[in-house]
Amino acid sequence: MERLSLRDGAARSLRQQIVSGALRSGSLYSIGDIAQQLGTSPTPIREALLELENDGLVELVRNRGFRIREISRADIKEIHAIRVMLEVPAIEALAAMDPVPDLSDAEALCRRCARAAEMNDIIGFLAFDRDFHLALIAKLGNRRLTDTIGTLRDQTRLYGLHNFGEGGLTGSTDEHLALLEAVRRRDPATAGALLRHHLDHVVGDWAGHAVPADLPVT
Repeated sequence: MERLSLRDGAARSLRQQIVSGALRSGSLYSIGDIAQQLGTSPTPIREALLELENDGLVELVRNRGFRIREISRADIKEIHAIRVMLEVPAIEALAAMDPVPDLSDAEALCRRCARAAEMNDIIGFLAFDRDFHLALIAKLGNRRLTDTIGTLRDQTRLYGLHNFGEGGLTGSTDEHLALLEAVRRRDPATAGALLRHHLDHVVGDWAGHAVPADLPVT
């Protein structure tokens, strides 16, 4: 159990550093250095990296360490299209549920996002933002769907955080609140439209440009 906790903790920390840009795409890192930074042995780091490699976030380099995978604008377009196909119908299905599921965990994560935004804590915000969206999807009870969306979200963020400053954090928090309210009042059409808008502009913020106009509309 302790080994599993160490691996999970290392994976979460590495994931946060990757998506925040603290670990840069294309750069090579030493497993020993990362283990020292996190105050653990190399073994849970290696185990965590196997998970992240499977998720398409890192590439293990034999006898040298690991490299953060690079992602292109074409990759962003493909991932965005898949996310829209999966996440928009999922949130619409959630908003159609009767009775409305318990949203207290998502509400708590939304508040944590807001506090992180107020402090301009990008790393904290990213962690709570990811957990917020996945907490909503998890209400559908489809673990594979939740895991797939989580992986796609992380891959999107490999592109960078060029324009995601303080204003972007606050804007995303406002959209979280609106999305929660649409789900709470069982309004699938509004929930789907809000999430589609959220995905379009947030992915553009990651990449430093608007989402390309030639993306398919679903």
